[in-house]
Amino acid sequence: MKEEIDNNDPKNLSVKSLYEVVLKQPKALPYLFFPKNSVIIFENETIEIIKDDYTLEPKKNSYAEQIAKNNGYK
Repeated sequence: MKEEIDNNDPKNLSVKSLYEVVLKQPKALPYLFFPKNSVIIFENETIEIIKDDYTLEPKKNSYAEQIAKNNGYK
């Protein structure tokens, strides 16, 4: 999500296994159940989940909301 990197250029992208991603960023594990093509952005103490150009909001008292709170995200 660095602005100076063009994520539309295949030379700047790489394929990683989910195992490798979770080893590098363990906080990502609870969010792997989100729909395909979702974008999950961890920034400071917040998390933003985007799907088809819309921000996804977890339902009140849902599993996703509980996981976010347990991991320190708002």
